[in-house]
Amino acid sequence: MNPNDRRPKDLLIEHARLIDGFGGAPQEDASLLISVGRIAKIGGQNIDREVDRLDARGLTVLPGLIDSHVHLASVPGSVYRHDSADTMRELRRIHLRAYLACGVTTVLDTGISTDEAREIQGWLADGHPGPRVLFLSPVFTTPNGYMTEGTPSSGLFLPPVSSPGDVEARFRESEDLNAVGVKVFLESGFGANCWPTHSPEVREAIRREAAKRQLPLYVHCIALADQHAALDMEARTLAHLGPLGSDEILARLRLREHPIYVTSTLSIQDSWITHAEPERLDDPLVQLTVPSLELATARQPEATKLMFRTFATWLSGDTSDAAVDAGASNARKALAAWQVLAKKLHDTGIPIVLGTDSGNWPLMPSEFHGTTTLREMQLLGEAGLPTMTVIRAATQIAAKMLALSDEIGTVEVGKQADLVIVRGNPLEDLRALRNVAWTVKGGIARSPSEWMTFT
Repeated sequence: MNPNDRRPKDLLIEHARLIDGFGGAPQEDASLLISVGRIAKIGGQNIDREVDRLDARGLTVLPGLIDSHVHLASVPGSVYRHDSADTMRELRRIHLRAYLACGVTTVLDTGISTDEAREIQGWLADGHPGPRVLFLSPVFTTPNGYMTEGTPSSGLFLPPVSSPGDVEARFRESEDLNAVGVKVFLESGFGANCWPTHSPEVREAIRREAAKRQLPLYVHCIALADQHAALDMEARTLAHLGPLGSDEILARLRLREHPIYVTSTLSIQDSWITHAEPERLDDPLVQLTVPSLELATARQPEATKLMFRTFATWLSGDTSDAAVDAGASNARKALAAWQVLAKKLHDTGIPIVLGTDSGNWPLMPSEFHGTTTLREMQLLGEAGLPTMTVIRAATQIAAKMLALSDEIGTVEVGKQADLVIVRGNPLEDLRALRNVAWTVKGGIARSPSEWMTFT
């Protein structure tokens, strides 16, 4: 196989362990024939024509992974470095490669400006390597609200909406993005912060205009009242599982006729611990896929202090050294609490979809694009979710939430040939997902190093 080929050729993957994404036992010594970028045959090795072959003995084939909460415009550590616009563009192009090198073949960007989204779409259309990138419409926030002036990510999103007329205009602005949903902030406050949120009239306008366009709602909501408002708006997905512990919200979730999905985002808290566990940065896949500029920042104590001091100021108003030094300890406690909630939601029957919030605030130096997806899966496993459930959260269940079950999410004849092939058995140890041998995107198979370097 020529790693620089851009058009899919017929490919036979032989002698693999196959996890098809449906949740059943893996199929041993399986073969998959890929033709014209799609899965043409599963099982049987008698091919009567010349094809490229991959010997997958001892390897496991899975559906390509789906990360349902990323921020491609956000460059880790860029606030600390004061990156130029050109530098951030180049780093974003590397991030797209990194997702494929980590076995992630589809991502959902849940918060980006229309101009930045169009730029990324242009790169991919011109043949730059990257996953299938889906977008939500630009985030709907409110004047002086969360993620407007005064927050650490100021400038990432479009200006707020303040009236039903603004809502309709905002939808028109992003019609050419082919958005798959709508992101809404219903955030009245956490920590020491208190923000205005959308009026009932604006919430109804968002719900109405989204329904008119058949776009599901993805809602960020932390406070209990905001969660109830999200359910009143008939949200399809709640953007974070962290706050969803109340019995009354769980009761409402169980009573819904159609399932509401919850994206996991455990990595938000986990990334805050990286400076206390610097050995994470020595992981071979991290070394391969994370730009050297970002790795250097992640090793900088001053970058971590800036993050902790900024958030301590923002969340509590406490700028003391003690508050800054407590950052990692508090993150560990929060992560443990979120993992307990993940298990509670799973046991309740609420479908959890894998999402990382990768990129997140550009102030944060360690929530890397690509490898964080694999870390998120490990964190869900450590929370007590069965390994097959974790895999399905990043494949079949995610595809169902995105209404793409006919194309991706499981290994079936006729579907897109988006696959990841790893050394070892992730059902025995989810860390096997870090040992990517090949990622197949649209029928083209490349090793991680090839995805990072081919031109």
